[in-house]
Amino acid sequence: RVNFLPTVADDHGLKPSACSEFFKHAIILPGSATGEWWLEGWDVFMVVLVLLVAYYEPITMALYEPGKEPWYDDLFNLGFNVFFTMDMVLQFFIGLPHSPDSLHKELWEKDIRKIARHYMSVPLGSSGHLGWFWLDFLTLAPGWITMAMCRRASVSDPLLLLRIARLVQTVRLKRLTKVLELCHAHFGFSLFMLEVFKFLNLTTLTCHWIAAIWVLFEGKITNSFFSFHGVNSSWLSALIESKGDSCVPDAASDPLCVYLIAYYWAVMTLTTVGYGDITPQNKMEYLVSTLIMLAVGYIWAYIVGTIVSILSNLDPVEEEFKLTLDNLGSLMQRRGLPHPLQVRLRKYMYETRHFMQHYSQRQLVERFFSDGLQREVARNSIEAREMLEKGFWM
Repeated sequence: RVNFLPTVADDHGLKPSACSEFFKHAIILPGSATGEWWLEGWDVFMVVLVLLVAYYEPITMALYEPGKEPWYDDLFNLGFNVFFTMDMVLQFFIGLPHSPDSLHKELWEKDIRKIARHYMSVPLGSSGHLGWFWLDFLTLAPGWITMAMCRRASVSDPLLLLRIARLVQTVRLKRLTKVLELCHAHFGFSLFMLEVFKFLNLTTLTCHWIAAIWVLFEGKITNSFFSFHGVNSSWLSALIESKGDSCVPDAASDPLCVYLIAYYWAVMTLTTVGYGDITPQNKMEYLVSTLIMLAVGYIWAYIVGTIVSILSNLDPVEEEFKLTLDNLGSLMQRRGLPHPLQVRLRKYMYETRHFMQHYSQRQLVERFFSDGLQREVARNSIEAREMLEKGFWM
């Protein structure tokens, strides 16, 4: 039978081909759609690898001279290139969720051409944004080119700084949030612990980067890639002259000790303590410390706001109860209720505060979950189980 109907093109003007139909079977969907959670496990592994890069590369660039990195540096660099290249290839085979406003029959886009177009999009294209592929390619290419030329593949290569920036951005905007939501869904820990983890990660990573930058531009005792070799003394040489060399055997032979001193200065700068024992000594250090203080001011404001938010939401039920009591006080004052009645109302609120929590939890279930899930919650609750165990006729 001959089909006289024309082939319908998709919304991008592309007609389905045999190749795209073949690759539909190779498209990987998340565990929420398939029940297999290995893709989420890969995301967890990549987040751990990203955090390792974010901590490892700055300190390696700061403490070791170019070409004099430790023996395991080549293995780390090879591992980073291999796994991040595997992740880059994997992005072409991960299904894209359709927009909730779209009229597609399926929840996931399985056309490999559309997935590739989204991943390799350019700002001047139809999508209007830059795809992650170009950042991945530009940050991975220097390492592979260095290894192909049989030269030492060093993470001290300044071109790899772009990879660090992209990886840190990916942790904050994409992978880390997704992984934390997955862990919370599986293990059910408190969101308070989630916020504490984010706060500790931001604080330690910020101090780590500040310490690495502060060591990078010290050129009197140490010698890293960005060392500023001037005629004036540096912050480290001035500290040794005033307080003595606390490193063993000396600062030039103990890079880890220098990093710990720089981390001490980073914590002082971030928390605005400022003991004054470590200060810039030349124009480059004045410039670097000024830029660091400007950036750290905004970061510290965000950290303080996060701490206040964490403490205020430590017990949301208690905060809601206090707000309810304040509203009750305003109501009684506006209506001019007698004092004995006000006392009775307040006592009633204190004695029935646990019922308010049960009522809010019941509203939560009735508002956000379907009827089927509500029945499952009721059937599997501890009250229902005890009733079924004690009632022999049920």
